[in-house]
Amino acid sequence: GGTAIVDPEVAAATALAHAAKQLTEAGASRSQLLQRQQVARRDDRILSSLEVWSERVLPAWPHYRKSRRVRELVRRGVPPAVRGDFWRLPPGNDPR
Repeated sequence: GGTAIVDPEVAAATALAHAAKQLTEAGASRSQLLQRQQVARRDDRILSSLEVWSERVLPAWPHYRKSRRVRELVRRGVPPAVRGDFWRLPPGNDPR
């Protein structure tokens, strides 16, 4: 793959997931654990999306730019770490 891009939001969420593990070991409440699990799931979605955008879509933009897949990815949200690169690309799809 390409160079890893670390989004500050992802790094912070990863730190929270690590804290959740520590809370579990320290006897945290169920609601605290559930909240940490939600954060961990969000982190996984962000990392997965970031990987798709940075390793597949952006490097092969001419191939993907008019695809339904890109429209769906845009609807789900472009990760902050690649938004600038995405918005500088030549037009070719209407993400609506």
